[in-house]
Amino acid sequence: MKSKLTSILLGVLTCLMLFASGMGVVYAGTFIDNSAGIKWSDSWNQIYTPARDTAAIYVLEPPTFIVAKDVRNLRTEETSADIVLAVPDDIVEFIITITNIGDTQARNIVITDSIPFRTIYETGSASETGSLDPIDPPDTITFQHIAGGEFDTNDSGTITAIRWEWNLIEGISGYNRRTVKFRVKVLK
Repeated sequence: MKSKLTSILLGVLTCLMLFASGMGVVYAGTFIDNSAGIKWSDSWNQIYTPARDTAAIYVLEPPTFIVAKDVRNLRTEETSADIVLAVPDDIVEFIITITNIGDTQARNIVITDSIPFRTIYETGSASETGSLDPIDPPDTITFQHIAGGEFDTNDSGTITAIRWEWNLIEGISGYNRRTVKFRVKVLK
């Protein structure tokens, strides 16, 4: 008969194999094992085979985010994680993807991105785009009109920053990724 620890370790190995084959999730947490053993003898001083059992604690990793930002020039169709070339009047799109790689869900998540110098925000372009995030769009998208000022829902005029907010994003075992984007026009 397998011990509990053996069963747990086999479960972890199964998860690792499923993840490696693209069919499952691997958690990032840590196991803490605790073992107890007993040995004894009878009244004739015969010693019996010791017995043991193990129980474990699985400590879940807290929410941890990674951020990936891409930039795309719509005229040239060049996309990069670093830099694209542009000339005045080009429309450039910034795409931000966040992923919760922790085991547990995150709450009150906020992405804030400022509009770059020598560009102007393209009205109506800040979105979560249904094709990129079909399950859980942001709870709110708000806009800043004066650097350091308040955010509101007015998506026109001079925009200095954009903010996307979610009440909850699941951990690695759920829908843990969100992608948002916005466009700017390069000024002369």
